[in-house]
Amino acid sequence: MSSGFKRMWNSSAKALVASLALSTASCGASAAAATEEVLPVRVAVATSLTLDDEIQGYGAIAYSRKVDLATAQSGVIASLPYREGEKVEKGDVVAVVTNPRVLLALGIAENGVASASAELALAEARLFSGRLNAESRLLDIERERMELSLARLELREAERKQADQEALYAAGSVAEETVRSGRFSLESAKGGIELIEREIASNLVGLRDEDLVARGLRVPEGEAARAAALADLCTESLVAERDAAKASLEAAVKELEAAGLALAELTLVAPISGVVGTLHLEEGERADSGSPVITLIGTDGLRAVFTVREALAVRLSPGLAATVRVDATGGEYAAVVDFVSPMADSGSASFTARVAFVDDPKDLRPGMFARVSVVAGPPTVAVVIPSSSTLGEGDQASAFVVSDGVVWRRSLTLGDVGPGGRVVLSGLKVGEVVVDEPGSRLEEGCRVSIGR
Repeated sequence: MSSGFKRMWNSSAKALVASLALSTASCGASAAAATEEVLPVRVAVATSLTLDDEIQGYGAIAYSRKVDLATAQSGVIASLPYREGEKVEKGDVVAVVTNPRVLLALGIAENGVASASAELALAEARLFSGRLNAESRLLDIERERMELSLARLELREAERKQADQEALYAAGSVAEETVRSGRFSLESAKGGIELIEREIASNLVGLRDEDLVARGLRVPEGEAARAAALADLCTESLVAERDAAKASLEAAVKELEAAGLALAELTLVAPISGVVGTLHLEEGERADSGSPVITLIGTDGLRAVFTVREALAVRLSPGLAATVRVDATGGEYAAVVDFVSPMADSGSASFTARVAFVDDPKDLRPGMFARVSVVAGPPTVAVVIPSSSTLGEGDQASAFVVSDGVVWRRSLTLGDVGPGGRVVLSGLKVGEVVVDEPGSRLEEGCRVSIGR
């Protein structure tokens, strides 16, 4: 119950108490046979209270984040720059682990990249040379074709001259030896032409249109495009070697990256700003893979974690205003609900909730006991009477109501106890008069006198 409850006296109720103080009578039907005794009683007037709709819980102050840092690679702790309780900033190196095998793997990976790079450079040089050779072959073939054309022209001219020599020889004007020499020259020229033709055919192997078709390639129409296609055909194997060298280099680079990552994992960097909470190991000790080395506690905002009954938890939601009272500091702090657990604790049937402070309180420390009040709705007006006026609890709760000098027992539904008394949820109205501290002799129907 909030301490902000406000009591309001009903003026008509005060007048009723005054009139009752002047009246006297005898007991009702149940007591009339014994006596007409008038019992003196003290009374109280049911008043109204303004109730804040609050949900209360108890918990403790906690940091917003806690991070356990572990190395993914086993090794020996080489450096711990920060001690417990010291502040660290995000990005600071908080631990360094050494592992000779990781360093060796990094060196091997670096050598692998260097070797693969050299292989690629060699393959690219071979490919470049191969393309030059292919272009040179095409030029040689073109030159040989020109030589073949010239040789054929020379042969035709030699055949014409030889025909003239043969005619002169038949007329007896030329010696036989001259004709024979001419005949030999013609045969030699024909043999030279055949040799050139064979040389061209040999050089054309791999550079013919049918070679393109055999490889499933289309024969380009332009001469320059055809020459380029033939050059590509001649260097296919060299291109494959170059591609294989590229793949080997990429694999070597990946291995180097993996080795670099493994080395980086030996250096632990703070992912948040905060303080060192725990050092699980000291310098020189061995750190196993996955085992915590250092614990960081975030200082970017405190939280108050508390529990509430399941019946109240359904009314909590992020964004509700709250007040946190801390006994250790004696202060009250404004906060806002930022988390409500989606699951209840099976043992206690309670839910965990958390509030974030509006300001950043500097005097709070994790673990301090906290009382949390969450404003769940607008204030309501309730009826309240002294706790000493009620009889029984639960379904048996009741009170004696004074009406016209006679007491009547009234069943009540009771709420919590607050600074103004006991809250009555139903069964009583503001301004009605009830007997305070009713005695054992008081029965329903008795006449009473109001004591001052």
